[in-house]
Amino acid sequence: PIYWDQVESRANRYSFTAFDQAFARLSKRRIKVIGVLGYGHPIYSPSGPPVSSRQFVPFGRYVRATVSRYAGKGYVWEIWNEANYALFWPGTNPEQYVSFARRTATAIRSVAPREWVVGVSGAFPNASDDSWFPRAFQAGLLNDVDAISM
Repeated sequence: PIYWDQVESRANRYSFTAFDQAFARLSKRRIKVIGVLGYGHPIYSPSGPPVSSRQFVPFGRYVRATVSRYAGKGYVWEIWNEANYALFWPGTNPEQYVSFARRTATAIRSVAPREWVVGVSGAFPNASDDSWFPRAFQAGLLNDVDAISM
């Protein structure tokens, strides 16, 4: 993952040095990158995903800064990881995730409209109840992403 709190260790200051180096090594080997955007930030959302509007504003800035940095390189952008698993998304609320994914996809496409957006890298099937994916799809997830990762 391209951890939010590693890229923005101080408010509104972004550093991509470690990721630039890693991605350059991968590029030399012709390895494609799936950039996972996510995880909480101790300054903005210390208790989990940035789901409130106030929390999402800085997350959206991080997303735009990150995607802008690597736009045009053929990367695929994944929104969070295993949001159906309480370890990564407390409460595992699919409707809440879809709202978050919609806003994140909009931020990605605002700076890289042609790049692929992957939603909900799903955890193993029994990580949540059987209704998680149907509820996420019913809430419109498939309208906002280009692919789902399982």
